[in-house]
Amino acid sequence: MIRFRDLRIRTKLAMTFIMVLLPLLAVQAIALLSQSGLQQSHNSSLVHVEFYTGLSFMVSIVLAITLTLAMNRFLARPLEQITRAAARMASGDLRYEVNVDTGDEIGELALAFNLMARQIRDKTENLEKLIGERTEELQVSREKYRSLVESTVDGIVTTDRHGRITFVNRGFEEMLGLGREEMLGNEIWRYYEGGMARARDIMSLLREKGHFSYLEMEIIGKDRNIPIRTSASILRDADGNEMGTLGHFSDLTARKKLEADLKAAQAKLVQTMKLRALGDLVSGVAHEINNPLMASSTIIHLMQKKLDNNDNAEGRRLEVLSRCNQRIARIVNHLREFSRQEVMELKEMDVNEPLRNALLITGQQLLNMQMEILTDLSEELPSIKGDPNHLEQVFLDIIGNARDAMDGREIRVLGIKSHLAQLQNRQAVVVAISDTGPGIPAEIRDKIFEPFFTTKEVGKGTGLGLAISYGIIEEHGGRIEVEDNENGGATFRILLPTVMDRQQAHGETPSTCNDASS
Repeated sequence: MIRFRDLRIRTKLAMTFIMVLLPLLAVQAIALLSQSGLQQSHNSSLVHVEFYTGLSFMVSIVLAITLTLAMNRFLARPLEQITRAAARMASGDLRYEVNVDTGDEIGELALAFNLMARQIRDKTENLEKLIGERTEELQVSREKYRSLVESTVDGIVTTDRHGRITFVNRGFEEMLGLGREEMLGNEIWRYYEGGMARARDIMSLLREKGHFSYLEMEIIGKDRNIPIRTSASILRDADGNEMGTLGHFSDLTARKKLEADLKAAQAKLVQTMKLRALGDLVSGVAHEINNPLMASSTIIHLMQKKLDNNDNAEGRRLEVLSRCNQRIARIVNHLREFSRQEVMELKEMDVNEPLRNALLITGQQLLNMQMEILTDLSEELPSIKGDPNHLEQVFLDIIGNARDAMDGREIRVLGIKSHLAQLQNRQAVVVAISDTGPGIPAEIRDKIFEPFFTTKEVGKGTGLGLAISYGIIEEHGGRIEVEDNENGGATFRILLPTVMDRQQAHGETPSTCNDASS
């Protein structure tokens, strides 16, 4: 390919060759004329030849210089300007134009070149503007979707074709408690409960349908396993080739806890309904049993009065029947108490009062069984609002259970303590009754307050005592807690709100001692 600069040199060489050739031709012509004039004198011919030869040489030089300047002015210089403009355009300067004002072909070429340069410049500027607008729109779109992906609380993860993590959002970081740098490049199956086997199952689902939704599983976090619900799909390029996977993970921890709480609440509701139905049934049964029992007891009493004192055999039989009736009566009373048929009369009182009465009734019996009683009753406790008879019944039942638990044990110590504590951010009076028995196994600790549940032998307990006590304390606005002691045995704590805190909790107006006694 011939460049413009090479063309200019060749043009100059051609013109120089022509200029040199012309004088030679002139000299040849003069020589021929000289030969034809041999008739003239020899000296005169030499003079003419030298004259014409010199003249031709001078004319050739002048013509060569003139033509060279003309070619440089009208041909080589415009071509050089066009060459320079093309080079500047190639370097990115699209505003440079060729300054040629001739009307010949070179001028037309320069005008065409300038027009082409302007069109290229306009199209380039429009293209750059369009690219700028599209780039800005793309940047805005990327920022928008990046913000959406990063701000969602759910986890979003992408992997390559080999299962290596290529992207995780902030939600997945917080879900697992791990940093992004720790996870990028790792295989996703490392965070699955079940590892590679679980990953194979997931990829089988993906390759079968291309996607799946709402699969529940567990992933491995920094401190715990997290229950999640995941949806995933296969990522493909424009040609449909598999690039990797996209996974969406929702943390189900809160939902699982809510479901567990709901199940517990439903179970408690069912249990409450069962207890209510059972209470109604027990109340009816107790009433039906009590009427014939009273008749039977009356008849036995009359027979004992008429019986001859010497008839010991018959007397013993009647005594057995009487004890049986008394036992049936106690069971009926327990059933009536369990069915909450008796109305409580709550009044301001000192919790130590029914506690001392319970000890007064059982104290001597405990001492006869070689049991040590340790009491620590606070004398400065605030008043509670309760029913003394029902609280005494609760204390008697718990003390009786402690006595039975220590029966046959080498060390038998009954501890009874009253003090002030907190009950749900409120002041409460606490009565703690502890023993040195075998304790309560963890597997039955939640069952001891259920009706008819007992670990005692047949005939030694109805299984209603703790259930009745639990209901009485609940009606007093308190609760019963039980735990094993470090050195063996168990401790029951009865927590009862004080009068002031009970009134504040129920929005009551504080009453005076006179109001309570009236």
